Formats: sequence, structure tokens, C-alpha cells
Amino acid sequence: MTPEEFLSGRLTGFGCVQGLSGRVLRRYTVELNGAWSDEHRALHLDETYTYVGRENEVFRRSWVVHTDEQGFVVAHDAHQAARFRGRMVGPDLRVIFDRPVQPGGRMEPRQIVRFVEISPTQVMMVGRVVFLGLPLATTHTALTKVS
Repeated sequence: MTPEEFLSGRLTGFGCVQGLSGRVLRRYTVELNGAWSDEHRALHLDETYTYVGRENEVFRRSWVVHTDEQGFVVAHDAHQAARFRGRMVGPDLRVIFDRPVQPGGRMEPRQIVRFVEISPTQVMMVGRVVFLGLPLATTHTALTKVS
């Protein structure tokens, strides 16, 4: 299954962020909605994370995802504030999320995520958050395709 095929439609899930000691720092639910555009030859993906506690903090981002000439899966968010680049590693998709550093801007942590297909309708996203090559946290997200 290609990333574009899996991410098309509606996916729901839940997950957590763990610190280096293994302590759970945050819990969240997630909803992804992806739609293929023939005109743009790209997938438009909207994601919504709702963090438990902290008065149910909500984080939203919209992506435009496509496969480039070299076969990499690439995406930029709507505001060009974040990007990701990935490739298939065996049956899994490995993606590196980062934010471009603007002139005079500060460096941000990077997230490296592996999408592991469990079944045609289920994926585990296992991630590492790193800064300057040093690990900060891990993320674990279970996604189920609804449509």
C-alpha cells in the first residue's frame, strides 16, 4: 500500500508522548482526513491532535503530500512552517518531520517517524523526537482507517 492510498480518507487514533525515563508526558487523540487531488497530483491531508488535559489543547495542520521524481514522499504544510520527507523502508514508511530554519530563527526539534502497517486498516506510528541529534522523547500513535 502506498502512503497516498493509506492516508486517503478518514483515520482516527490515539497516542502518547514519553520522556526519556519512559514516563508518559502527554496523551492525545488524532484525526486525519486525506483527499487526493488529480489536478494537483497530490494528497491534501488535514490532521487534528487533541491533547488530554491542558484544557484539551488542539493542534491542527494541513499538508500537501506527493511523491517526487526520486520516489521520496514529500510534504509541506499550508504555511510552509513545517515539512516532511520520507521513503519506503521495506513495508514501512520512514518520515522525518522538521521545520525550516528561517534566517535569524531558532532551531526546532525534529521528529523521525516510522509508519508500521499492522493490517490494511491499521497503522502504528512510532517516533523519536531529537534535537541536535540528541533524543528528547518518543511518540506512539495507533491509527485506524475509518473510510
